[in-house]
Amino acid sequence: MTCAQFAPIVDIVAKSDLIATVPKSLSGHAMRAGCRCYLLPFAMAAWQSEMVCSQRFYSDPLGKFIADLIGEVGLSGDMSS
Repeated sequence: MTCAQFAPIVDIVAKSDLIATVPKSLSGHAMRAGCRCYLLPFAMAAWQSEMVCSQRFYSDPLGKFIADLIGEVGLSGDMSS
């Protein structure tokens, strides 16, 4: 089974006998849904992610500022900004 987004997987797994590998940031949601969470017993390579926003969002000056700021932080790899 594949899913285009991670968030629905937690609810799918919670209501089935399936297992899934998801980002650690979803572990709290998974536990609240009744799932058990375990660290992977092996290393996984990082994957690339993309930020997607609508033209309407980017046309707004505040939206453009936020998108540009997130893009800069993502390119620099510095999460402290």
